[in-house]
Amino acid sequence: MQALVNSWFDILKFMEENPQRADEIMARRAGVTPEELQLFKDGIRFFTIEDNLKAFSPGEGMQHMSYAARQMVDFMVRVGFISEGPKDLEALFDDRFVRAYAESVGIRR
Repeated sequence: MQALVNSWFDILKFMEENPQRADEIMARRAGVTPEELQLFKDGIRFFTIEDNLKAFSPGEGMQHMSYAARQMVDFMVRVGFISEGPKDLEALFDDRFVRAYAESVGIRR
């Protein structure tokens, strides 16, 4: 899992340092032109390591995964999509791999 997380952030770094080449690769893999890819990219935001650390932290607001999960569960129960939500939502979120990556690149939280 740590290698997967590390690879993801390596990919984001490559995309930042080589935007044209990254777009060419993504467009080819998606079967679209680089111009068509731009239409998709306008609606996409890739989370930075700082964004990820914040997402895993406790807090009020949709930028915190535990808060967002509670809101989604409450909504799904209220509209009858599910009868009840998980008892321990916090157990779903494990930040150790993101924290380990952050520490490996000198980001302390």
